Amino acid sequence: AFRTLQFLAPASRVDLFKSHIAPLLGEEHGIEQLRLFTMTRHFELADHCAHIYRKSLLCLVAAAGETEEDAAILGLETSLRADPDTTALFGLAGGPGRAEVLWSVSSATASTSHGGFDDDPATLASVARAVLGLTPADPVVPYPRETGGTRGGKPGDIDWPEALRRVRPAAVAPVPAQRDAAAPGARLALCIGIDAYARKPLNGCVADASAWGAWLRGQGFDVSFLLDGEATAAAILAGIDAVLSRAGRGDVVVIQFAGHGTQISDTSGEEIDQLDESWVPFDFLEGEFVVDDALGELFDRYRDRGVELVLFTDCCHSGTSSRAAFEASAAPNAPNSRFLPVERALQDRFRARHPDAARGDTRRDSLGWEIHFAACQDQQSAYEENGHGKFTLAALQALENAGAAHGTYGRLADAVIRAFADDLRQTPNFRAASQRRGWRLFAGTAAASGAASPPTHPGGETASAGLRDAPLERIERRLDEISAVLRRLS
Repeated sequence: AFRTLQFLAPASRVDLFKSHIAPLLGEEHGIEQLRLFTMTRHFELADHCAHIYRKSLLCLVAAAGETEEDAAILGLETSLRADPDTTALFGLAGGPGRAEVLWSVSSATASTSHGGFDDDPATLASVARAVLGLTPADPVVPYPRETGGTRGGKPGDIDWPEALRRVRPAAVAPVPAQRDAAAPGARLALCIGIDAYARKPLNGCVADASAWGAWLRGQGFDVSFLLDGEATAAAILAGIDAVLSRAGRGDVVVIQFAGHGTQISDTSGEEIDQLDESWVPFDFLEGEFVVDDALGELFDRYRDRGVELVLFTDCCHSGTSSRAAFEASAAPNAPNSRFLPVERALQDRFRARHPDAARGDTRRDSLGWEIHFAACQDQQSAYEENGHGKFTLAALQALENAGAAHGTYGRLADAVIRAFADDLRQTPNFRAASQRRGWRLFAGTAAASGAASPPTHPGGETASAGLRDAPLERIERRLDEISAVLRRLS
């Protein structure tokens, strides 16, 4: 009998696995524990198979390596979820399973290519702990990556057979990522994900940041990451500042955050509900938070550069975390929600460390100039499901369906919100000035010119500016005036 069997991104057919391996699962049959390490679908599509195929190695196997097209392969998420037997076996429908899938990227496995699992230190440490009967917290000797030769040097490297190594070119020329031909500038992104909180840790935020990063890289973005302990409050603000400082007219900047959100007492008199919304950084126990006032002030330093700034925030009370809210209330502290209540002592420590945070509103308008997709409304919580934030999964799926070269921000928002039509706990929020809703996704041209792309109706026809833009603009200006009056009266 075998105590453990561990598959690393297996290229086996699902039907072969079901006929030869599945019957052996269980201590009485021969295999006590089965664990499968592999990537989520978003990483499959973002992998490039050493720049010789535009999807992952297992996608290539499924499409061209079997007798039939699109064969069901054990290491592909889509194949696992499409088969009712593997769905039940691995507990993918929410119930307990007899075997376990470990999705990359997480603390247990971090490869973003199928050729990288056998060189990934996190994966191999997880394998070693299982073989030795250790817990995830027990230390093991870290796996040393090779810096020379053909293995382990770069993500996406393939362990080529010896016969192919002799004829393989010294370097494979990368294929430039496809971009909209109209986009004149650079594409820059910062992806932030925090699971390892000292209190109420999460499970899907690093995976969210990695999934966003993989998708954005596939769209030609230069992506930077701040993950877990790297994502202190100072590092987050400095990272955003560094990305925006590199951007100029016609460039597109995406900021993504997945982690806890919270609300802390507002002493500036700016928030009508006397609460500042905040991202919770890794070092929050030191009294550090990334409050909406600080984000808004940082963004506004760059608003006249002609940059297109887009935010995707998957945290609780994130609905207006880039701008002051009109209303908010306490969110439910559900086990898988991304809301972290903060006691008064930590809030007081934050105010003592950052007295300037209470100096009041310095923004020109209530909406700001950024385009903001948020996981939920102010009174709601953002939830995790299947190792990711529900909002992240919905947004990435909507982007794949829409096609980044042809969709608009308004249509993307509609698609993401529709994905939550049956979930009363969570409704995503979209905030942008009306003229930005009709901009094409990540094009950069409208921001560079300062012009407003005509908004489009759901059916695709273009709305007349005189019929649609003017009333919306007047409403937004009026809301700004009301907001200013209320702040003075509060």
